[in-house]
Amino acid sequence: MKSGSNNDNKAKAEVFVAASLADMIELGIYITAHCRKCGHWKRLSPDGLGIALETTIPALEGKFKCGICGSRNTCAMPEYKRPPPNGG
Repeated sequence: MKSGSNNDNKAKAEVFVAASLADMIELGIYITAHCRKCGHWKRLSPDGLGIALETTIPALEGKFKCGICGSRNTCAMPEYKRPPPNGG
């Protein structure tokens, strides 16, 4: 049996950095803003928001106002390309 500390078998924690609007522009990815109250969502171009490009996607929470119900209970997320349903 190999001796060692108990930490040898534990996975190392990964550190993730939140993507910024500049990252989305560089990758050609739109963002979507979602209303948590009514479910409305809208596709947005990250370079047309008038928001500092170093702003991270999580920092956009509550920054948008829903055009349907007026709520500011909103969030944003990258609109990553998804594979078609059923793999094809």
